[in-house]
Amino acid sequence: MNAKDNWKIHYRRTLAFMEFLKLDGQRAKPSVDGTVDIYLLLIQFFQDQSHLNNDLLDRLNEICAIENEKLMLSNSKEEIDTILESEIGYCKSRHIILGNPISKILNSKFILSPFVKTFESYWDWFSSTPNDTSLSFKDILNRSAGDYYFLFQQTGTYDSLMGGNILESPLTEYQYFLLSIFESPSTIKSVMERFEQEFDYSTSQEKLQLRINTQALIRDFIFKMFIVEV
Repeated sequence: MNAKDNWKIHYRRTLAFMEFLKLDGQRAKPSVDGTVDIYLLLIQFFQDQSHLNNDLLDRLNEICAIENEKLMLSNSKEEIDTILESEIGYCKSRHIILGNPISKILNSKFILSPFVKTFESYWDWFSSTPNDTSLSFKDILNRSAGDYYFLFQQTGTYDSLMGGNILESPLTEYQYFLLSIFESPSTIKSVMERFEQEFDYSTSQEKLQLRINTQALIRDFIFKMFIVEV
């Protein structure tokens, strides 16, 4: 894929935000085909806009860096084929695992999938539809920096519309923290105990509800193949 195609496909939100800010994106557009570091071109373009304050630069740099990270994670056809083979194995294992109550897999070890990368951001750049660039940029401009979480997942399927094989998923703070515990091989039981230590509960009913919610999150992670059995 040439530089011009990368510009249009992989930096959708950056370009949409630039348009919202009335920046002339054509001035940062790659002028030639071939291998061009579009990310560096964009960052340099932002720096050259002397009228932009630091707050705007921070937001522009972040969304551009996020989209560049997603592009860098995209795989070649050969790599996608290899990932697909792994996914087939994970799917077979997942079917067996989810056919059991969680009480049957408490001592089974799981780990964050090698195809999943979690990230934090200061602003919320994610919509429920990955192709959608109609984010609430006014809200992004008016809000102070916060804590937002998301992940990129390398898949065994190439999406021509998205120009790659990367799925993105926003995460809640609880999902992000729970996934972080799976960064090293851990049993379901030990992860649940570690997760529940972070919460204050005063009644047995509250503890039970927390346990039910945690189990539901873990089963969802298994279904989405965010975590895989070791």
